[in-house]
Amino acid sequence: MQLAVKITDYAFEIYTETNDFLTVKETLEKQGYVFVSAEISMIPTLYNHLDSGNVAQMEKLLAVLEDDDDVQNYWHNWEE
Repeated sequence: MQLAVKITDYAFEIYTETNDFLTVKETLEKQGYVFVSAEISMIPTLYNHLDSGNVAQMEKLLAVLEDDDDVQNYWHNWEE
């Protein structure tokens, strides 16, 4: 099991493999930890830089996805 922890002023951000998510969450809950949020997110390992023309297209696409009631989540690897 691979685990990474990022500590901020008010919380811990814990990163683990998708398959280990429930095990990590349940283990921490048994130890008394309370979660503000516990979710699986897709985090890119590689980011892409977009030129100004593609930035406008990407912003338009993200706005359309945001407004679509059928879309619950979306991820991208655009380096903003």
